[in-house]
Amino acid sequence: MKRIAVLSGLILLILTGYTSSFSQIVKSQEDTLVVKGREVSVIASKYAAPRGDISASVHIINEEEISNSIGNSVLELIDEKVTGVTLTQKGVLGYGIAANAAGVVNIRGVGGKPNTGVLVLVDGRPDIMGIFGHPISDVYPLENVEKVEVIKGPASVLYGTNAMGGVINIITKKNIKEGFKNIITAEYGSFSTYRTKYTNEGRFDKFKYFISAGADGTDGHREKANYKSQSYSAKLMYNFSEQWELSVMSSSTKFEMNDPGTVSNPAADDWYDVKRSWFDFSILNRTKYGSGEFKLHANTGHHEIYDGWRSNDKTYGFIFYQHIKPFVGTTITAGFDYKKIGGDARDVSKVPEYNYGKNYEYQYGPYFHIQQALLNSIIASAGVRVEKIYNRKNEIVPKIGLVCHIDDKNSFKVNISKGFRAPTIRELYLFPPSNTEIDPEEMWNYELGYTFNTKKFRINSSIFTMKGTNLIRVTGQFPNVAFRNTGEFTHNGVELSVIVNPVESISLSAGYCWLDSNDQTQYNPGNKINLSLRYHKDDFGWELFSQSLWDRYGSDFAQNRLDQFIVLDSRVSYNINEYLTLIGKINNITDEEYQIMAGYPMPGRSFSMGVKLLTK
Repeated sequence: MKRIAVLSGLILLILTGYTSSFSQIVKSQEDTLVVKGREVSVIASKYAAPRGDISASVHIINEEEISNSIGNSVLELIDEKVTGVTLTQKGVLGYGIAANAAGVVNIRGVGGKPNTGVLVLVDGRPDIMGIFGHPISDVYPLENVEKVEVIKGPASVLYGTNAMGGVINIITKKNIKEGFKNIITAEYGSFSTYRTKYTNEGRFDKFKYFISAGADGTDGHREKANYKSQSYSAKLMYNFSEQWELSVMSSSTKFEMNDPGTVSNPAADDWYDVKRSWFDFSILNRTKYGSGEFKLHANTGHHEIYDGWRSNDKTYGFIFYQHIKPFVGTTITAGFDYKKIGGDARDVSKVPEYNYGKNYEYQYGPYFHIQQALLNSIIASAGVRVEKIYNRKNEIVPKIGLVCHIDDKNSFKVNISKGFRAPTIRELYLFPPSNTEIDPEEMWNYELGYTFNTKKFRINSSIFTMKGTNLIRVTGQFPNVAFRNTGEFTHNGVELSVIVNPVESISLSAGYCWLDSNDQTQYNPGNKINLSLRYHKDDFGWELFSQSLWDRYGSDFAQNRLDQFIVLDSRVSYNINEYLTLIGKINNITDEEYQIMAGYPMPGRSFSMGVKLLTK
């Protein structure tokens, strides 16, 4: 495998030199979300490409939608805006960790619990808990987020492990205007729920930055359902030239919460205390003929749980990719990723204290992707990754795609891609089911899409089949149990989303997903509908949002059936002047009684009021 690493490095150096050799430099597209009037995505190709030219299913949430979100986190925003995505929730604030955690994101029925089948990125950095291999849902606030991109379906060619069901990329602020400003937001509402945030941001000459701090909390809608968190983040950006940029970002979140347990089995004192921190350092290059990035990243965490669990985990590594445009209509991307994951854990409830030891593993691999325009209306793409996972066999990950623009309004897409998920440290080394002989899970996705797009009307539709194999499952009878690669699944589904803008001040959107998840029915609804009506005129804004889920189960194999629900939320805002905005929210307007997670009733009707203050 050393030959693979050396060959990858040579290719990347050649590509970097190729782009740097051109004397004509163009301005970065970092301050725009559109190219030639079209919505741009970065997540599906690692360079700014018109969304309509991408064969994968990609959903983009822009800054305006983020600032007007009814939800309290990035994950709730995604659940609200993206067809085919579901999120488990059980309270007012806080998702938690461990066996009864909420915050599980399933994309087209793939994600799992723990949530190892969906990859979350922050500015392209993988956000993974080193021992259990999943994201920590409580560390993704809406503040300082400029854009959110979601790939539905495998993206392991570009992103490696965990990008099996899809990828969420949270893009933090970089579109900062000249000058300085302070932004203070504060909300208070039902169940003594509060949310506060302070941000200072500025731009002068070639330097941009933001610094922020926030605190959230609630008593919860049930006894012993309290939650509180504090978060801090800072980002510094410096443009050496129009071609080279340096970016450094760091963030830390600490949260404490209690899980009240199910209604039938209330918890006595199930508390959780978590601290997460991360850091990345990036050098970016951009020219008319291509762009690339070198990123160092690290993610650490310390977890304490009522049952005696104590752990420290780490994920760190680097990302290096470069793409060029050697000919008109051709874009070539080559990259190499390396990461090391793991940590140490102990159980302080035992006498003497039990130490699980330190366990770390590594992954690395090169990838190659090409996109070619043909006959002015067809865009073909193909890619492959060769991933070295620990000391196991290489994982070969291909994808192919085709986009056909019938005219300026109608397009068809075909996408075939493979995804994989490497075994976690927990599955390899911790607790009795652990097994060091298990291999990665694998999945193939076959998808056909159609898009109709005009200035006032847009339709996106997809038909897909996802086939998973080699799934890691517990087999045997206690005490002789172990993880083995025995499971498989087939998911079939249809997605449809419609956006209508009859006039400039009114926007209507609707999204529907039908999913046949076979035996994987836990928290994978067979039907989901999102409806949104938004009105914005001058200084007044109003949004009404409705969500309905049915054919739902609290367990796999269609066990523990949950009732259909329809929930209705609303948000109102009014700009008193350019410095002060008033905000009001009503959640669950009809006071619907429902559960997303079995045994955890969701809050009834609730209210909140807030202000946003801007100073310059």
